[in-house]
Amino acid sequence: MDKSQFDRLNRRRAAIRIASGALALLPILREESRASTCSAVEQVEEDWTLVVGRPDTTNHAPGVKMIMSTQGDLLGYSADYNINFHKQGNPDVFIPGGFGIDLCDPTKSSPINVSGTSGALLNTQGETLSWTQRLQLSDGVLSFSLRNTSSTTWGSVNGTVLTVSTNCPLDDLSAYDPTQSVANSGPIWWRDRVTSLTLTQVRYYDGQKNLLSTDSTVRSAYP
Repeated sequence: MDKSQFDRLNRRRAAIRIASGALALLPILREESRASTCSAVEQVEEDWTLVVGRPDTTNHAPGVKMIMSTQGDLLGYSADYNINFHKQGNPDVFIPGGFGIDLCDPTKSSPINVSGTSGALLNTQGETLSWTQRLQLSDGVLSFSLRNTSSTTWGSVNGTVLTVSTNCPLDDLSAYDPTQSVANSGPIWWRDRVTSLTLTQVRYYDGQKNLLSTDSTVRSAYP
């Protein structure tokens, strides 16, 4: 190889190194661009449907617990929606019938709970219940609310039915994972009295309540 060929080869190698470096930076630049244009998730809503098979008032069955977490496990802030039972007091006292919500704060020794006004037991074969549950973070306060409920036993209510809040240091709800809700929710006694439990839609909002995205994946929590 003469000197001119050697120089051309070196120039080509240098050009390849420069091009490779530029290509390697593209994912980083894309991520920075995405981060600069995407808003933080500060509100998440889940739509659910529960179909009851044959309820049993003697055994206040079935009992169903819904769980919604701010992160990919249950070690941080999370919330429960209890169906056909509720809890009152501190420490909690179990009460059959009705419904209620709990908010679990890892800095507190027991959950914060609030219950509905009706203590009626599920008592209609084939009854379908539907509702929306919402986690919202605003100015250092985390709220969990039950909304837009529909059932034969407890009737239908548009808007907020129950809500509970606690102080929270999280910056956003970006660690929320709907698969955690599905994995941890379901009948907790007399499972055979439930026909199905389904997460039908998830919606993500920013701090100004602007809709960021909608996930219409249908996810079965039971059976």
